[in-house]
Amino acid sequence: MRSEDLVARSIRGVGWLLQVVGALFALFVLGVQTYDYLKLGIWAPVGTLDFLASFTQWGWIHMPTDWVGLHELLNYVNAGICGLIFALVVGEFLKHFESQ
Repeated sequence: MRSEDLVARSIRGVGWLLQVVGALFALFVLGVQTYDYLKLGIWAPVGTLDFLASFTQWGWIHMPTDWVGLHELLNYVNAGICGLIFALVVGEFLKHFESQ
């Protein structure tokens, strides 16, 4: 049975909001890359770990000593696409909060 109280509706609303923000973030990253390419002729990749490195001091993101292949794989994935996938998955779980 699906709950319709304020808290449950708010959690489902956060799921929708997270998905919209994720899509806008992906479009923003792609837009910045496209703008830079059209203006400078250089496609500057925005890797997921490169993006996260500006927000965290976690040493593995900056200089991996092990799991180097995973580091390269995560950094190969575009930050916008990674953010979109994360937002879609988490948002989908939140949108179906207390529904059966």
